This record gives sequence, C-alpha cells and structure tokens, in this order.
Amino acid sequence: MKGNNRRRLIAELVASGPMHRAELARSLSVTRTTTTNVVADGIACGVLCSDEGLKADVGISESVGVLLTVIFRAASTLVLITRVDRTPLHSLRCVVDPGTSGQERMEEALRRIREVVGADGPQVLAAYVAVNAQIDSRSGEVVTSSASRLWGGTNPKEYFVDALGCRVVIDNEVRTSGYAQYEAGGSHVGSLLYVHLAYGIGCAQVVDGVSVRGARGCAGELGHVSIDPHGKPCECGARGCLMQYVGVRTLDERARVVWGEGANSSTLVRYVRQGDRVAQAIMWSLADELSAALIAALHLLNPDEVVIGGLVDGLGEVLAGPVEHSLLSRGLPLSVRGLAVRAAVATDVAQAGLGALLSMEEVCAELVDHCEVAWLNCHES
Repeated sequence: MKGNNRRRLIAELVASGPMHRAELARSLSVTRTTTTNVVADGIACGVLCSDEGLKADVGISESVGVLLTVIFRAASTLVLITRVDRTPLHSLRCVVDPGTSGQERMEEALRRIREVVGADGPQVLAAYVAVNAQIDSRSGEVVTSSASRLWGGTNPKEYFVDALGCRVVIDNEVRTSGYAQYEAGGSHVGSLLYVHLAYGIGCAQVVDGVSVRGARGCAGELGHVSIDPHGKPCECGARGCLMQYVGVRTLDERARVVWGEGANSSTLVRYVRQGDRVAQAIMWSLADELSAALIAALHLLNPDEVVIGGLVDGLGEVLAGPVEHSLLSRGLPLSVRGLAVRAAVATDVAQAGLGALLSMEEVCAELVDHCEVAWLNCHES
C-alpha cells in the first residue's frame, strides 16, 4: 500500500504541480498522516522537496532531473527549464536574425542550455522542441520547402537526442502556439482550432488537452487547402491554395494596390480600425476566403472555438468577427452550433510547450517511473 501511495503521489505532482500536504491527501483520498509520512520519506530520499511547515508546497526535487522546452520562432528562440512538477527554474529568450540557419540556431540554443544546467547539473529527462518549419515528428527530418529552407539538411530530433540523451518530442511551432491558446481558453473549451496567418497558413487542433499532430506531425496544413481549383498557382503544385489569397505576402500586395508603396498588412489593419470602407471591404473578402477553407475543417472536426492569430498584430482582432459571421452562414447548423471565433491573446509559448509535453501519457509514465526508481534506489542503498 505504501508503494502504491508513493507512485500515486509522484503522478499527482507531475500532473498538477506542487501542492501542500492537505491538498495531496484530498487528491489521493488518503489520510493526512499517510500523506505526511510518504512526503517525509520522499524528502529524505531526495526525490521530493518542500519548505518548512505543513502548509508549504510539496514538489519534485530537481535533483532527480529536469524538463526542457525549446521553441524556435521566426526571430527568437525560447528556452524553458523546469522541474518535473512543472516549476520553472530557468527561462531564456534569445533574439535571432531571421536569416540564421537552423543548424546555427540549434547550436546556440544548446550552448545556452549547457551554460544554465552545467556539466554537473541535473539530468534532462525529456525535451520538447518546436521549429518554425514543416517537420516529421517521428524521424525529426525537416521537409525542405521555400518556407523551411533555413532548416534544410537538419534533423532537430537527432541533434537534441545525441546532445541530451533523453526522449525528445518534436513539433511545429504553430502547433505549440495553438496549445498556448487552448491553455489560455481555460477548461471550458473542449476542442479548439487555431489558425496562424503568416506567409503560409498553419492550423493546430487541440482536443481535451491533447494536441492533434497526425501520423507524422503534418496535421493542420490549412494553407494548402484549395479554395479555387482554377486559381492562382501554388509552390506545392496545386492551384487556388488558401495561402495564395490570405497569406501575409498577398495581404501586403493588396494594401500596396490601395494605399501605395510602403503600405502592408499592418496598414490594412489600421485602416479597418479607423472605419475605412475600402479596408473593411478587403477584410470581409479576406474573411470569406479564409472561411471557404475553414468550413471544411469545421464539418470534419467540429471544434468549440476557432482562434485567429499570426504575424500581423491586430489582424485576428479585426478578422474574428467577419470570419465568425461567414462560418455561421456557411456551416451545417450542428457543426456551428455554439461556435465562437476569437482573436489570439498574448501567451507564454514556452510554458505551453511544457504543457504539450506533459499531455502525452507515455512521457508522464516515464517520468513517474524515473522518480519512483530513484526513490526505491535510495532505500536499497
């Protein structure tokens, strides 16, 4: 019985983070005395940690190992190191020239990580690495295209596995941003669809706290959904792909046609907010084009909420209302019943990467096993 309580306590701290002894007792449905005894044993073994006093939070000691999150964004790299119980230990944000190669970015991130952890520091038990390129989540191979040319020839999964010697979960940065929006929405959102408007159009879905990656991490390529089979040619070889109509380059071009050289997507947003009728007409056209692709996703996936974000500040705010109106008018009644469309909010993307990592049952099981083995080894030594 004692061993079962030990494992359950570790699992609760991995899932929910630090909590005081009374909370643990309630969560585990055991007496406070039992909890106090198990916690005391864990602290003596160096697996658990806590300040003095019964009301102090109990957590998992960093001495058993840490978790790592690395997010490669267009112009920055985010690094977060936490305890197994999600408690942050170190966070870094490194500004990067957008033209820097993927190989250079990985090397710089690893150098920063080693500076923080040190040669004699805690072991990294699991890492979540997200890149701003299309990547095979199984093999770690970056699929080279015009959008991911800077990552050509790299394999981030192999690189960090070789460097850290731990499980490495590979993802796309857009999917991490989508998970961040899911966490920001709170528990009332069961299923969320996040749309990221950039030079391409990425999409992420989260269902009941789990990010939907697809067989190889390619789920969510909304930008290559054709809205006109006879339309503009796309780099993928098809015609009429959404990104040719709603991508940032196209929005910049639309703005320059109306407001002259120097205008861009931000100019369009500004004029929409000022009530300019031409700008508003462009925005409604944009919403109609985006909805032509999104409605298929709604019929297939039936999310509670659609969130619009991306590279252009304010674009989601002026686009959410028109997109919602368009989707409600296009969709089957049950597919759009209760649907909400909102703009993306500011989030901690690195923290969301940690959440995405710990949403994976196999990762959590490995972490619990590792902590329990450390606890048992203490008693055997």
